[in-house]
Amino acid sequence: MKYLTKIMAFCVLCLYVINAEAQDSISSRFVELFNHNQYEESEKYLRSNKQNYIYRYGIYSYSFGVSYSRMKKYYQDKAINLKDSIIEDVHVVLNSLLAGNDTTISYQNDWGDFLVFCSNTAAANGKYIKLCEDAADWYYQEMGIDKLFNYLLILNPLAQYYQSLGQADSAVAIIGKAQRLARQYNNYPVLAETYYLQGTFLYSKNDLGGASDYWDYSLDYFDSIPDKANYADYIKTLNGLTSAYFMIGNYSKSLSYAKQYQKASAEKYGVQSSYYAAALCLIAKNQYNLQETDSAIVNLKVAVKICENNPSIDSQLKSDISQTYRQINNINESTTPIMSGIDNNVALNDSIASLLDTDATSMTVARKDKDALEIYEKLFPYYETRLNNQNVETFVRITSQMIGCYESIGEYAKAEIVVNKCLEDLFKNNLKTYQLRALYASYGLVSFYLQNYGAAINNMTISKQLYEKVGDTRSIEYAKVLANLALCFTQTNQLLKAKLYVDEAYNILSVDSTLSNRSLALVANTLGLIYTNLKYYEKALDIYQHLVDFTKRNNFNEEYSLAAGNLGDLYLLKGEYAKAMELLRSSLQSATNANTRRTMWREYLFAMILSDSPTFITELQRFNKEERINLANLIGTFSENEWENYWIEGSQSLVSLNNVGLNKPSCSSDLRIMAYDNTLYVKNMLLSSSNIFDRISRTSTDSNVKASYMHIKELKNKLSDKLTPKDSLSKIRQLISVEQKNISRSINLEKYLTNVSPTFKDVVSSLNDNEVALEFVHIPFIKTLSNYQADYGANYGALVFRKRFDSPSVVILCNEDSLNDLLENDKGEYDLAIYDTDSTKLYGMLWKPLENILHKGDIVYYSTTGELGRISHEALSMGKKRLDDYYDLRPVTSTANIINLKNKQVKYQSAVVYGGINFDEPIVDMVAESKKYEKLEPDNNNLLATRGALDRQGWHELPGTLAEANNVSKKLEEMPIKVSLYEGNAANEESFKSMDGNAPDILHIATHGFSEASIEDTKSTYLQNATSNSSMNLSMQLSGLLFAGANNTWKGNFPQNAEDGILTADEISRLDLSNSKLVVLSACKTALGVTDYVDGVFGLQRGFKRAGVGSMVMSLWPVDDNATEKLMDLFYDNICHGKEAHQAFREAQQFLKKQMPSPYYWAGFVMID
Repeated sequence: MKYLTKIMAFCVLCLYVINAEAQDSISSRFVELFNHNQYEESEKYLRSNKQNYIYRYGIYSYSFGVSYSRMKKYYQDKAINLKDSIIEDVHVVLNSLLAGNDTTISYQNDWGDFLVFCSNTAAANGKYIKLCEDAADWYYQEMGIDKLFNYLLILNPLAQYYQSLGQADSAVAIIGKAQRLARQYNNYPVLAETYYLQGTFLYSKNDLGGASDYWDYSLDYFDSIPDKANYADYIKTLNGLTSAYFMIGNYSKSLSYAKQYQKASAEKYGVQSSYYAAALCLIAKNQYNLQETDSAIVNLKVAVKICENNPSIDSQLKSDISQTYRQINNINESTTPIMSGIDNNVALNDSIASLLDTDATSMTVARKDKDALEIYEKLFPYYETRLNNQNVETFVRITSQMIGCYESIGEYAKAEIVVNKCLEDLFKNNLKTYQLRALYASYGLVSFYLQNYGAAINNMTISKQLYEKVGDTRSIEYAKVLANLALCFTQTNQLLKAKLYVDEAYNILSVDSTLSNRSLALVANTLGLIYTNLKYYEKALDIYQHLVDFTKRNNFNEEYSLAAGNLGDLYLLKGEYAKAMELLRSSLQSATNANTRRTMWREYLFAMILSDSPTFITELQRFNKEERINLANLIGTFSENEWENYWIEGSQSLVSLNNVGLNKPSCSSDLRIMAYDNTLYVKNMLLSSSNIFDRISRTSTDSNVKASYMHIKELKNKLSDKLTPKDSLSKIRQLISVEQKNISRSINLEKYLTNVSPTFKDVVSSLNDNEVALEFVHIPFIKTLSNYQADYGANYGALVFRKRFDSPSVVILCNEDSLNDLLENDKGEYDLAIYDTDSTKLYGMLWKPLENILHKGDIVYYSTTGELGRISHEALSMGKKRLDDYYDLRPVTSTANIINLKNKQVKYQSAVVYGGINFDEPIVDMVAESKKYEKLEPDNNNLLATRGALDRQGWHELPGTLAEANNVSKKLEEMPIKVSLYEGNAANEESFKSMDGNAPDILHIATHGFSEASIEDTKSTYLQNATSNSSMNLSMQLSGLLFAGANNTWKGNFPQNAEDGILTADEISRLDLSNSKLVVLSACKTALGVTDYVDGVFGLQRGFKRAGVGSMVMSLWPVDDNATEKLMDLFYDNICHGKEAHQAFREAQQFLKKQMPSPYYWAGFVMID
């Protein structure tokens, strides 16, 4: 204490005067402002006279004067700015103080308040932290134990600074200096405060165990203080302990602390305070998990009332209380969300992000999931890019709430992307979260909805183990995990496991005698499914009936919908259609979830068709309208991947429900027309949405749309590039999604899709007398108890009509399983047996039933579905003749194309021909050739210019293709048509892609083609690395054509600074080849790909159609080189003689058939429109 004086100055200026032994006008004015508490003005005045003042009194006196004025203003107004030059003045004062300057020291009797101000200033600026710590130590040495609390106050801002940097251990260590002194002198208040602060630092880095240990110590010391209730941090300690043990899963201990928190809050702040309301909410959360639901609801009602009566309560707390009350009290109806008023489009910082987080939570509570998602989709990347120990719990909570929103609107694929990304971020950054068990539970449920039951079981098992690890095995959330696991085991027919898990879940939940929770409804529904699968139908009926009554009585709308639907399904299975229809109708009226509504529609319409309901068509029209409106509304807001996943569900429902009635002999003409129109709609929708999206984007006058479209193309190329790092794929997909959504909103895509699909009336009126339209269709089979054991799949059928038909005729052809049995040995390679002259089974299944409608010599436009696309129908044996001997068969992707074919006037002026390609071109030559196309601009003067033989060394050369290409070029030039021929190294992938937007009328490619069913089926290193932003596009990456240098890539040697020589269907689909009227793929298996009974073949056929081409000549199996050369020679001869393409192709095929009767030689190629 030797440096301190007893002198008490009236104000700081008086000290200046004593030291300066003089007074002038500057100091007089300063005194006047300071004495009138005008601290901001006094600082400004001193700064404006800085040079004069320093000249007279020195730098230290000046710095102390402005600092002291700022300090006084700081304690007057804590919102004052500390991030400016004041930190340098503080630096001057502290340096002088620590230098032991007697004059400096004498300026203050107790430097405590000033040093607290200095620490806050240093922390705000991130400068001179160690200097402030040294000043704090000096202060304690001078003042002694009596000022220990002030010492703690000086250290605290410095500790908070370290905590803000994520250096919790450094923060704990600084506070530990005061703690050691307090322990030495048994200073309980300081010990209590230091342990509280250290607990908050560990809590900030998500160390809940360490935080709760410190807070337990803090509470022990607070309990030794008689007036502990007067300490704000005592109540905060109780709050921290309640929250920590709740997150850990120790609900009993959390509840004990929550009740202490409630009592202390009432004593200090009153029973109408926010603290008291928060305590009640925490008590209720614990009671709910401990099966004390009635008590939880009582406490929440009081908390809600406090919020209603106290408008000053924080909106985030209000939202939390409201959400908890609705969850525990099982409130379904939507409400008006409590909003902050912040614009969702404002630039984010931590403060605004927190407010928007509260808004989104409030929207979720109010059942406004789509509105909430608009905010969450902005918050997710914000927190993701700043992810650390301080915000990890917020990030995970936002992720969980996003998943819940996506689930409620049926967008499960989006939910899967989000949860995968969240887990990836957590593991990559080595971050821990106590919400991980709940996150895996959500992940499992998403996997279940996506029907990936193996992944669902794996994720839910991880969640179960994490709950058990922390001892959280009696809570509702744990019971939900068990129930969902039981549901997964039911779906995979592991019924014993399912029964064990559902029984355990039921035992946990039935502790609450009120049974007023949705979780019990979930368990009961699962138990009913188990009994149904075990064929204990009466037990299942009993459970569902009680569940319907229970959920209806408690207004659990979604749970009621599920229970009524399951009970209706059971009555449907038993053949009691009237009861089934009543329940399923009621279920449909209650369902809001998109996925649930589709399911209920399906079962409801199935019941109607089985009961011959006279209102079936009316209800089917309602369903079609609802589904099409949903599709139109959503397509403009989805990315490609999101749209695809939604489309898969929607299109399958449209096909199955419109076609199911075709099995009935009494099928009406209206139903047949609806089924046909729906077939055209479904086949056109996916293809048209892609074509329209690309066309409008390319031709848009909006520079932003064009820029986004080009960015998408660039990103998709990166996505399919095998050299793109795997860890960047997720980010690329996210960027594609964002750009596609922006374009979709800008171009109003749904408007262009309103009238994309022709109808029966349009097609029938376009037919001539000798023409027939034939749509092969998939007709689902409905199981009931009478046929439940039957191993019987769906049927293939045909909707067929001629000119002047009032409606299509429906013809049931064969069972799907029977056809698959016949084709099961044909793995995409040519199987001679099914086309043998003596083998008429396929003809008998698919075409003989149509003999009453078809006439010999008819032109039959037919469109296939499912596995029918793998068959060469022309080659089917009728005994002595083949099918193409009786009919002029013309395959089309959809019979809607008949209209365009009738209106098409074809004139060929340009052609590009490929052949004699060097598949073994060295990589160095590939790069050299690539440089010719660096700008990807076609040269107008020189257009850019088997099959299937593969061994361990790669793809064989095709010498016949060079002769074929030369021959085709020569014939076309004689027409005359301008031809560009590409051979050898010049026939590279760059030359093909540079035709984008400037394609020739005829495109002939003689090369190798490939088509694989899946990545697992291929031995190619190239295909094993295939990746895409959607499963459909992934399928299209497994089909393609080979160009120069392809063998390098096929074997895993990827060239840099050049295309890889392998052109996939996915890449083709992203090009504009709409100028091409005829595309001839003189290669093997180019008509094949992954098949789907809704969307047909996903392969080169789909790729070229998406690119906008007209007619296509493609192959169904590996084709003979010599036979192919002859077929092409005859075909182009006919073209050159002015014959229409279909006539030219048919005559060439017929001529070749006479020379080579085996279908292997002549039937492998088909022409498709």
